[in-house]
Amino acid sequence: MAVPSEKYFPATVSCQVHKIGSLIKDKLTKDQLQMFEKTIFGPLLNVNMVFNGQLIHHFLLRQIPEDGNADGICFSVLGKNVRFTQKEFNIITGLWPTNNPLEKDCDSKRLQSLLFGSENKKVITCLEIEEIFKNFEFTNDDDAVKVALAVFIETVMVGKDKKTQFDMDILGRVDDEEAFKSFDWSTFFYTRLLNSLKTSLQGKKEAYELKKTRSSKAVSYYNIKGYVLAFQTGINKPDCIVWNHIFDTHLVTPDNKKAEWTDPTAHLSIWTEKDVEYYFNTAVGDYNDIPGWGDVNYVITCINIKEHWLAIAADMRKCRIYVFDSMPNYVEQKLVDEALQMPARCIASLAIAIGVNLHSDRFTYGPWPIRRSKATLQKGRSLDCGIFCTKFVECLVTASDLGCLTVPNMKLFRQQYVLELWANKYFC
Repeated sequence: MAVPSEKYFPATVSCQVHKIGSLIKDKLTKDQLQMFEKTIFGPLLNVNMVFNGQLIHHFLLRQIPEDGNADGICFSVLGKNVRFTQKEFNIITGLWPTNNPLEKDCDSKRLQSLLFGSENKKVITCLEIEEIFKNFEFTNDDDAVKVALAVFIETVMVGKDKKTQFDMDILGRVDDEEAFKSFDWSTFFYTRLLNSLKTSLQGKKEAYELKKTRSSKAVSYYNIKGYVLAFQTGINKPDCIVWNHIFDTHLVTPDNKKAEWTDPTAHLSIWTEKDVEYYFNTAVGDYNDIPGWGDVNYVITCINIKEHWLAIAADMRKCRIYVFDSMPNYVEQKLVDEALQMPARCIASLAIAIGVNLHSDRFTYGPWPIRRSKATLQKGRSLDCGIFCTKFVECLVTASDLGCLTVPNMKLFRQQYVLELWANKYFC
């Protein structure tokens, strides 16, 4: 283990997740934006994911050495080894190594001259070039897109701090179409990210112990470099975190203990308790003994927003996410969109990672559209939303008529489930 479990320590983790995506979208015209989206970085421009430093910290604490696997990183989570390699990075980002990379020197002088004029600036920071891009009046669509790509690569993909030096060679590479398309971007970004993941904890435990002697509220700090959102998405694969957890904001153990992702101390202490093993084993189960996502029509779960239950069904054939809500006027659409934003964006990568056919004509690589039911079935304060969701899932699984989902029937369904539980139907 990278750190023995009895010596886990709290930390605040940061990364350079710039808001450059919004800047690019605001700066480029509609035609220019379409040109950008047709490049290999197009899909990544629309990624809108919240960086979860605590989740990453928990995994890095559980890093284990792997002999002969210098190209990946492995973690031990509740007795299961979870690996992140370039393959996962490629699947998530959509960037793949080129078969015949072109080795050539690229001249960046043309775009430098365009942006800086006659001024010969040898050193310029990422922040400076971001401001130049923001205020520059482009007269050529190609140049606008090329500079946008260069800024996106350095700040988002490489993950540089805004105060660090901007790599002028990137301007030359995006200006040369042949060199841009043949360059091995996947390995270039992955290598930087992997090196950062493997070295981020070096010296941090010692620094924390030193701070602890001075203050009881000591917390360690470190930064992850590279496109860390790919790693964050990768460790949410089904072999380590159940689909249902993608919607959760906290971990709940069998005795109802709860820790928010934003509470490093409480969350860290819960992860080291044995009862979490029960929770994960019960929730995840053995994926070798049940059908995979590619073998079923729907992947189903339920979420709770404002004490109200909704059923979620990801249609693996149509690549859509359906939301069943017995009382759609109770929870505003904005809250539902926020809860499903990350799963809608990540489900395609998760599905590919566990064997769904990427080349299927029906498969959609990109955010899956969300369809929410509009009919109001539940009225007043009947507190039947959970039964509505449960029966909806049952009807979906058994291909039964959804017409039974009425308020008068809910009392009968409650009695049905009580009798079935009493008869030990679900646990025999």
